[in-house]
Amino acid sequence: MVITVASFLGAMAVTTYASGKIATAPVGLSTQQSTVVIYRNTPTETSTPTETATVLLPTSTPIPTKSPTPTTHTTNNQSAPAIINHKSSLTIPDTTIGHIEVSIADQKTSIYDINGELLFTSLVVTGKKGFATPKGELQITWKNDHWYMQGCAPNNAKDCWKVWTNYASFFDGDGDAFHDAPHRSVFGPKANYVTSGSRGCVNMPTQAAYYIYRNAPNGTKVRIY
Repeated sequence: MVITVASFLGAMAVTTYASGKIATAPVGLSTQQSTVVIYRNTPTETSTPTETATVLLPTSTPIPTKSPTPTTHTTNNQSAPAIINHKSSLTIPDTTIGHIEVSIADQKTSIYDINGELLFTSLVVTGKKGFATPKGELQITWKNDHWYMQGCAPNNAKDCWKVWTNYASFFDGDGDAFHDAPHRSVFGPKANYVTSGSRGCVNMPTQAAYYIYRNAPNGTKVRIY
C-alpha cells in the first residue's frame, strides 16, 4: 500500500508490507532528502498482503547408488533364475527339494522347493531313440555316487555302455536316474537327444546332479512329460 503524505519538507511515499515493515522514501519535493525505515510488529488492518517470493535453496546432488548385482538364484517366481549348463556355477543354498519336473521337448529339468517355488532350471539330455526316458509321475527311489553306470541293450549283447558318474539319483526300477555326465560338453536342445541322447537317464551338469543328490530325499516326486 502506498500513500503520499505532505510535510514541510515535501512529499513522502510510505509503503506498508504485510510483514509489518513500513518503508518511507522522499518523493522529491524538498531539497532535503532522507529515507526512514520503520519496523512494526503487527501489520495494520488496512494493509494489503503482497506476493511473497519463494526462495529455492540449493540442495546437494544425491550420490548415485549402485544397482544390486543379480544373483544366480531366486526364492520366488517373480524372476526365474538362470538356467544351469555345464559351465554355470550354482550357488543356491541347500534347500529340501519338493518336486522335480522334466520337459523332454525343451530338454530342461526344473527343481522346486517344498513350497512349490522354482529353485533353478538345468539343461539336460534325455534318452535317445530306442531308449526313451520314461514319462509319467515317478519318484526318487535310491542314490549312488562315484561309480560306473553300465549295461547292455536288451537282445543285443554288443550294444553295451560304461559311463562314469559322480552323483546319481534313481527315479524308476529300470536303472534310470538323474546323473552328471562328465563326457558331455553340451546339454539342452543343441545336444540332439534323439540321436545322441542317453540310454534313458536324465544327463545333467555336475552342479545340478549334485544338488538333486544332496537335497532330494527318497520319495521326492518326479514328473516327466
